[in-house]
Amino acid sequence: MVSAPCLRLSLLHLAPKTGDFAGNARNIQLAMRVAAARGAALAITPELALPGFLFRANGVASIEAQPDRWLRTIAATARHLGIAVLVGTAERDRVTGNLHNSAFLIDPTGAVSGHCRKINVAADGWSRPGDTVMPMEWQTLRIGGLICADAYTPDIAARLSAGGADILISPANWGPGVHGPAGEWEERSRETGLPFIVCNRTGRESGLDFSAAESVVIVEGERLMVHRSAHPVTLTLNWDTVAGLPGSPDFVTDIL
Repeated sequence: MVSAPCLRLSLLHLAPKTGDFAGNARNIQLAMRVAAARGAALAITPELALPGFLFRANGVASIEAQPDRWLRTIAATARHLGIAVLVGTAERDRVTGNLHNSAFLIDPTGAVSGHCRKINVAADGWSRPGDTVMPMEWQTLRIGGLICADAYTPDIAARLSAGGADILISPANWGPGVHGPAGEWEERSRETGLPFIVCNRTGRESGLDFSAAESVVIVEGERLMVHRSAHPVTLTLNWDTVAGLPGSPDFVTDIL
């Protein structure tokens, strides 16, 4: 067991497949079980972990208001395991019908207790930007959620910091290359003074290779923990909520 002020977190460094809601949900559930067995209180998925990053290739008719059957499945697993999870998925706004690239914070009772929508959506080509920038409350943490490219510009992280965030957490689909990350995560941490945790992914989708994409823990603009691998894993760490630091220099890594 990990006592306050330490919390155990687990990054689910997965390999979502395009449009495979059922398979992706099963893989998230498996990773949640591994994380829970490691004593994690909060698990974090990559961006769009349920539909897959390139789900749009199969059309957007499958995107529903949330929680849909797949998010409810994840919520039931969270309730069964007694673990919280931040899940990246797509949603259709109940009122406007607009599509959004979102992340939902599900608490250990299975209830949705927080929600953020991606704002820097120009590269998505299917989603509308969110219009609210506020931290999500979880236990003793106020989590500033930045979905992938939301870390590209300084304004969103700055607004989350001004809103009282203790930590920045980013579900991502951001591999290396010409348009890969080039110090943005470190800059956002340095500018705000906040720790920055990225849950990235691995695998391939329609020719895009994420096998070298990195999940990272950054404090004061410096990378303290980094993982990349060609296979899905869970990455578990202790987080000191008072010091704002990881409790050890390395992830506990479980291959899925």
